[in-house]
Amino acid sequence: MLFSYLFSLLSFFLIEKNKSTTTKEYDPISKLEIIDLNQDGFLDTITISLDMGSGFGSKSCTIINGKTKAVLSLSLVGSFAEIRQRLNIPASMLLPENEAFRTKMEAEVLPPLQSEMDPSLAWLERADNSKLRSSLQWQPLPIQIPKTYTLRQKNQYLCYFGHNHQKTTEPLKAILRQGEDIIFKTKHGVILQRNNQYAWLFVSDANLTGGPAKLRWASIGKMEIKNNQLILELLCAPMPFKKLFTIDLQSGQVKQIKA
Repeated sequence: MLFSYLFSLLSFFLIEKNKSTTTKEYDPISKLEIIDLNQDGFLDTITISLDMGSGFGSKSCTIINGKTKAVLSLSLVGSFAEIRQRLNIPASMLLPENEAFRTKMEAEVLPPLQSEMDPSLAWLERADNSKLRSSLQWQPLPIQIPKTYTLRQKNQYLCYFGHNHQKTTEPLKAILRQGEDIIFKTKHGVILQRNNQYAWLFVSDANLTGGPAKLRWASIGKMEIKNNQLILELLCAPMPFKKLFTIDLQSGQVKQIKA
């Protein structure tokens, strides 16, 4: 979710307020820089803003080209329930002459850029396209817990807040066993290990499966195996209701069932 990512940025702003010796002005939620970013001999104006409420957060960067006075802006705005988010890239940001500005805005607003999609996000993208009928995609051990990152896809950014699954310092715990199958869970995902490989069975997503209002609350609840089907309880805190899903352990197909 955005909350922990944005909170770390807010902490950075407050630290930098006491460290700055350059031409910058700070308050707790904004930062101003006046520098020649693209090395054309003109000073560019960069404004970075951070805002957080109880359920939503935003981070934005606006740059005024010192030479042309053209304005470029990039904002990441979303709910703390969202584990991924898409942003359209303004056409002006893709112009070669704006490369320095684009690089600055990406660094200030987005999670770190990454070139490849991890298996948990790949599960979500396949599930989007197949209405949850996602097939198993096996990966070699050890199980890799996702991080928070951004993919640049043509004219869009895809931000994935994968750090919400589990702290990297915490070992995964086996929840269920059936023959050669071992079921693990993160706060927002379910993983199947079979022999020397693993596959994601499920990842909760506010818009696809439903889930909690904030990702600091775990969405994966109780699980059991019946007739080679994993029965999964999805938690939707703070709402009292729960959702039930079945997952075929051979095909990976997911179905929602009535509670």
